[in-house]
Amino acid sequence: MELVPISTSSLHNLESGQFIARFFSDFAGTGLSASTDTEFEAIYNDLSGQLPTYNLALAQIAAQQESELLLALDGKRDKKVTALRFAWNAYRASDDVAKKAAYARLKPALRRVNSRKK
Repeated sequence: MELVPISTSSLHNLESGQFIARFFSDFAGTGLSASTDTEFEAIYNDLSGQLPTYNLALAQIAAQQESELLLALDGKRDKKVTALRFAWNAYRASDDVAKKAAYARLKPALRRVNSRKK
């Protein structure tokens, strides 16, 4: 196996979490014991004790990013619904009987869209 130097200070949150998880799985796979070196054991135990809190923080960051994405998508949907209403309302006073009938048929569906928003 070839060792490749990395700069851990330039890792993003998710990458840091993946790096730490990979370290624990790789170390467990070696068959070595952390207790053979007291200084390493102290650092290993400290890191493994902090890992659950770190994983919860990563989950919170991921949830926040997902919420921001959903908020942006909600804004896009609102703009499209607004454009639909403007186009639909253009036929409210139409002289064309077919267009006026289509307007009336769409009225219940667009009312449901309005009631969901409230």
